[in-house]
Amino acid sequence: MRKKGWNRLGVFLAVCLLAAAIGGIVLPAVPVQAAQPVKLAAPKLKDAVCTSSSSIRLTWRRVNRADGYAVYIRQAGQWKWRKNVSGRNTTQCVIDKLTYGKTYRFTVRAFDERGKTRVKGDYDKKGLKKSLKFKSKYVDGYKFFYDEEGNRIEDVSDLIGENLSYELRVNTQACVVTVYAKDGDNGYTIPIKAFLCSPGANMATESGKWSIGQKYRFHTLFGAYGQWSVRIHDGILFHSELYSSYGTNNTMNVTEYNKLGTAVSHGCIRLQCSSVKWIYDNCPTGTPVVIYRAENAGPLGKPELEKLPAWHTWDPTDPTAVDYCRQHGCHGQ
Repeated sequence: MRKKGWNRLGVFLAVCLLAAAIGGIVLPAVPVQAAQPVKLAAPKLKDAVCTSSSSIRLTWRRVNRADGYAVYIRQAGQWKWRKNVSGRNTTQCVIDKLTYGKTYRFTVRAFDERGKTRVKGDYDKKGLKKSLKFKSKYVDGYKFFYDEEGNRIEDVSDLIGENLSYELRVNTQACVVTVYAKDGDNGYTIPIKAFLCSPGANMATESGKWSIGQKYRFHTLFGAYGQWSVRIHDGILFHSELYSSYGTNNTMNVTEYNKLGTAVSHGCIRLQCSSVKWIYDNCPTGTPVVIYRAENAGPLGKPELEKLPAWHTWDPTDPTAVDYCRQHGCHGQ
C-alpha cells in the first residue's frame, strides 16, 4: 500500500509539472524584491570662472555612483536645465552663449542611468553666483586678466580671441614652456598657457632664440617616434612623449611619460600631447622660440603631472586616444 501511495504521488507531481509546462497550471511566482533607487547626494559646487566674454566654466565635486550631471541656470525665479555632461569622473563643464555683463546663478544635479530610467539626485538650492565680467591689469610687465571678484584668470586664450601671433619661451631649468600672446606695440606680454616639459639632460638643450620650422604629424626620433613634432632648429624639436611603433597612439613609453617635468631628453622638448598639438595647430612657421634657464618657472608657474600606471600606454591628453580612457573608465571618461 505504501508503495502504491508513493507511485500515485509521483504520478500526480509529474502531471502537475507537465501541465505547468503547457500552461495548464499556473505555479505561484517567487517574490522578487524590487531594486531600491540610488540616492545621489547634491554635488558640492566649487567654483565658477570666466573663460571668455560669453562663457563660464563651472566646477564641482564628484558624487559617488553618478553617471553624469545636469547643469541648471536660475532664470525668472526657476531653475532651467542648460546641459548634461556624461562621465562618472566629470567634475566641470563650460556654459557658453552667455551675455557679457550679466550675473548668473548655477547649480548641478547628479544622475544615475538605469536602463531607460534616469534617477536624479539632490542639488544645491541656493546655487553658485557668478558675474560675467573681467578686467585687465599690468603686473611686473605682464598683462593679466581678473574677474569681478579680483581672481586672476589663468587661461585667457578665449578672452583675447583669435591671436595668431605668439612667442614660446622654454625654461629648461624649471622645465616649463610658457606661451605669450602679442599685446600690440607692447610686445609679447600676455601669458596665456604654461606647459610641463622635459628638455635635454645635462643641459643638452642649447639656450638662444630661434623660430618654428617644419612640422611632422609623426616623426622618427632616437629609436622611437613622436607625435605632432615641430622643429625649433637643427635636430631640436617640440614633440610628444615616445612611442615604440610609428603611427600608433597606444604604444607610449609610460616610464618616460612619468618623467615629464624633469630634464631627461637628448635635447628635444618633450610635452604632453595636448600641449604639443596646441603648438602644432596654433603656431605657424616663423613663430619665435626663446630657450633660456631660470629658477623662476614663469608668470603662470609650473603645471603638475598626474603619473600613470604601467598599463596606461597612451597619453590621457591625446585627443585621438579618448576611446582608450573611455574603455577603462579613467580620466573623466
